[in-house]
Amino acid sequence: MKKKLLAMLFSGAIAFGVFVVPGNEVQAKKIEVEPCDCHTPIFGVERNKIVAELLSNEEFKAKKVELTDLGYKWQGSALIEVVKFNETTPVPGTIAIAIPFKNKNGVIEYATYLTGIGFFPELRSR
Repeated sequence: MKKKLLAMLFSGAIAFGVFVVPGNEVQAKKIEVEPCDCHTPIFGVERNKIVAELLSNEEFKAKKVELTDLGYKWQGSALIEVVKFNETTPVPGTIAIAIPFKNKNGVIEYATYLTGIGFFPELRSR
């Protein structure tokens, strides 16, 4: 009798904990809507393919060495942003890749690579 009573109490406590006590919800990262229609952000598998292609590019490797020698630190591929320019721009269909580097002051600046064109000569901050 005592065992059955204890089993019911504990199972009731577990059920209470599962269904009533709020848990830690997993929240998906919101994708920010672009303020203009001049370019379209690229995400997912397509973005990963573009980033992988860039990382194996000799031009990127040279730029990374150049910026590292100047004291910049590459922030990794997870923070790389990829967009495709729409028809309303001077370079329709061109893909722009913003590669983050942290300067000596801790500010993130982006080296921008345009497919078919190459790197912008200077870094840009947001």
